[in-house]
Amino acid sequence: MQTNYLKYFVDVARLGTAAAAASANYMTPQGISRSLSVLESELGCKLFERQSNKMVLSEYGQRILPIAIRMLNAQMDMERSVLDVRELTNKASKLGVVAYLANVAFDSGFIWPMTNEFEGLFANTRLVQCNNAEVLQNLLQENHRDDEVALGLFCFFSPFERENQNAIASLEENGFVYQQYLASYDMAVVSQHSRLSDRKTISRADMRSHPLIASNDDIAKVLKRLYGEDAVSMVTSDSGFRLSMVERNLGISVVPAFSQILSYSRFGESHEVKAVPLKEPYYLEIGFAAKREVHGNEYVKEFFKRLTSFYSQFTDTPYISLVSSDITMLDAGSASKKHDEAVARAIAERYGLTKREHETLEMLMTDASISSIAEQLGTAQSTVKSHIYSIYGKLDVHSHGELILLVDEAAKGEGNTRSQG
Repeated sequence: MQTNYLKYFVDVARLGTAAAAASANYMTPQGISRSLSVLESELGCKLFERQSNKMVLSEYGQRILPIAIRMLNAQMDMERSVLDVRELTNKASKLGVVAYLANVAFDSGFIWPMTNEFEGLFANTRLVQCNNAEVLQNLLQENHRDDEVALGLFCFFSPFERENQNAIASLEENGFVYQQYLASYDMAVVSQHSRLSDRKTISRADMRSHPLIASNDDIAKVLKRLYGEDAVSMVTSDSGFRLSMVERNLGISVVPAFSQILSYSRFGESHEVKAVPLKEPYYLEIGFAAKREVHGNEYVKEFFKRLTSFYSQFTDTPYISLVSSDITMLDAGSASKKHDEAVARAIAERYGLTKREHETLEMLMTDASISSIAEQLGTAQSTVKSHIYSIYGKLDVHSHGELILLVDEAAKGEGNTRSQG
């Protein structure tokens, strides 16, 4: 149904004749009559009783008229909204940027590999270090200048799934778009002189038996929830001091696994410390939130372009997984690995995956995003994440990269079995 036909119908009802409606719309009366005939045919009813001097609404027309007016008003609202967004986008395109960065991503050096290359980009960007709650508060309260747009970087941890979902819901309710960017996990950092340095993995008991040194309040909350309120002996945002404490074997700390690919990392430079995987790892997710028009800002687009250019080099490592979305700008088609159902079935049977985990695994093997998996399974993203964490635990992997390596090995085994058969 064309909305312009509804407009002609409303105009005839308002003006009384097809000729008057035609004049108002710069058309011929015959054109108005043909449009009304098409509309009546689509609706299956007569809208007017045609009298000698005017057209009178039929009973159907009287019932439909207010609905038609509401539909036309809705169309005008949509058109105004498009113009508003276009105006906001154009206005935002060259404004400066304030980036509220979660402590964990800031402290681990998440954005620093690109800063020397950004030149004019960071000349137009303010970086503000916050915890997750402060990032959320700054965005919702719009604590930024009129000459800049706001971008928030969150670092969510799996032990706080409900709190994470509440934060994302608050963002979306207030017109923000939250997009996952990178998935990783934390590793323990121990002294090379510690008895833990030779361990393949570090258990919960190991973590509880040593003083824990947390990097900031978000990490402190995670460690306290997992290992007890008394487990954390020190909280400091000074990563150099924290490192020196670990070097002297006065405690252990944690660091995101993706720090292992950052060659300039303080942890990477020290020969006195070692990062060891946790036996029962917890996962972290870095994501960005902004108003939709902010994604049209030239500095924000360049930021994501260069950020992804750097991290996409390491998608085959076990340390990170980039989540497919419009901000990662990855060619998911070329990056996807095609594995047949037999491989997924073999893995599911070998590791005792549930039916839902099996289905989730198949989609992970095609590099599907969490939101896409949730949509296909008809479930919440938090449930999908739970399935993924369970799969990782059963397969003893820590990231999407490790999962794909395991799948590749399984595919080779499956291929050998078929060739022998």
